[in-house]
Parts: sequence; C-alpha cells; structure tokens
Amino acid sequence: MFWGYCNVLVKFESSCGTVISKELKMTSVRKSLRRSRSNRMLAGVCGGLAEFFGISSFWFRLGMLIAFIPGGVPGILLYLLLWVMIPSE
Repeated sequence: MFWGYCNVLVKFESSCGTVISKELKMTSVRKSLRRSRSNRMLAGVCGGLAEFFGISSFWFRLGMLIAFIPGGVPGILLYLLLWVMIPSE
C-alpha cells in the first residue's frame, strides 16, 4: 500500500502496517518574474517582485522609497527600467 503526503511517498507493509520504504519526490516549480495585476500601486513592479521572491511587497516598496530619497532620480530610473524589462501577467 502506498501513501503520499507533502511530496513524500511511503510504502507500508499490508499485514502489520510497518513502513517498508520512504522516498522523497522532488518537485521543481519555476516561477517567472511578472508584474502583478492584483498587488499593484503603479505598474505592479514591487508586487511582481514580491510574488516572485515570496515576501511581502512592503519590503520592495520600502526599498523603492529609499531609492527615491536622494533626489528621486535613482529610484525613478530603477522603477522605469524594471517596468520596461518585466513583462505583465
């Protein structure tokens, strides 16, 4: 008898229920970097980065805010560059 849970495949002996073998199935899901349509304020750049890296978009927005502080030019150029480079969902 086989039983799978959380990508682990376990084979039990039918008579006493002891584990005969245990094997870990490796799954690879490759996420693509896209601008978010649901988690966006302007163009979805920070939301898309957050979804790609699996963290809160707050941290990317804070990073962009910090990049805007010294005159705005570094942050604006970075945001525009990412807006052009990252495709939309």
